[in-house]
Amino acid sequence: MLVTSSSSKDSQRQKQPGFTLIELLVVIAIIAILVALLLPAVQQAREAARRSACKNNLKQIGLAIHNYHEVNRVLPPGTLMKAGDVNAGSVAAWGWGAILLPYLEQANLYNSLRVSEGDLDAVLRDASIRDLTKTVLPVYRCPSAYGEALNRNRSFNSPYGNSPISWTDPFPATSNYAAMIGTRWGRLDLYVTQRRDPWGSMFGVSSVRFHHVTDGLSNTILIGERDQFCYAAVWAGVRRYTANGTVGNPAALGSASSKINEAAPELTGDTGCHQGFSSEHTGGAHFVFADGSVRFIGETIQFNSSGAADASPPATIGVYQKLARRNDGHVVGEF
Repeated sequence: MLVTSSSSKDSQRQKQPGFTLIELLVVIAIIAILVALLLPAVQQAREAARRSACKNNLKQIGLAIHNYHEVNRVLPPGTLMKAGDVNAGSVAAWGWGAILLPYLEQANLYNSLRVSEGDLDAVLRDASIRDLTKTVLPVYRCPSAYGEALNRNRSFNSPYGNSPISWTDPFPATSNYAAMIGTRWGRLDLYVTQRRDPWGSMFGVSSVRFHHVTDGLSNTILIGERDQFCYAAVWAGVRRYTANGTVGNPAALGSASSKINEAAPELTGDTGCHQGFSSEHTGGAHFVFADGSVRFIGETIQFNSSGAADASPPATIGVYQKLARRNDGHVVGEF
């Protein structure tokens, strides 16, 4: 009978294949390096897809604006108060986003809100339908935006001065797109009573037609992005249609009186961030031009910060401000 010694058995065990601790650690380190290299590529691919989806949203909005103009022979107003009481500073008004609903396959929502029949003021007083202003519409949301579905920075709470309504959840749906009023902020009643033109194409009770855009449709911005860090926007409308703060026109409108991706107010004070344009896309933001095209404008585009943006004639304003104006006579070439 063959007898195998214990030393021979130990030798066989030692020859069995396996990983040493050092080899295992090396494999783990290699895997970690590969993951670290792959993750940025995956993130970049996802952001590229989100940017493409955002651009597509804005193309749909641009097409809707053109269809609106085709039917009504005028661009949609940035904000609209049908009652016409320009002194009622605490009255809520429709935004361009609500006015465009039928042209974005949202006719049922448009009709349910009775946009064509009256003012947002009346809708917010009606408990049976006011929650429709919370309807989340993907076409008004940038996929890269991290903000909540409801905009808690643009509350509709107590929009009636001394006659507040009882509404425990007055937050409307967020929009990441705002209309370009131009380069001059001013109360809506000044637009009406004093004809204080902000020089843009979509502002309070505006009635701009394409032939009024004398700088060229391809050189004039209509709509741009705004991220949640700068309070985003609201598609339904504005809480106070003669106000300029977060409860007023900036809830639906924006201006080129501040740079693209300007620092947020909570970081550096009120720099105009909540009235301007910004995005979660690195380096700039998307804009819809009057010809319906969508272009990405870098945050480093020429901008005059000396106050000339509110001047007329606009001899010294930057390229960005020129793009915001419809008729300043300073046609922009390549930018």
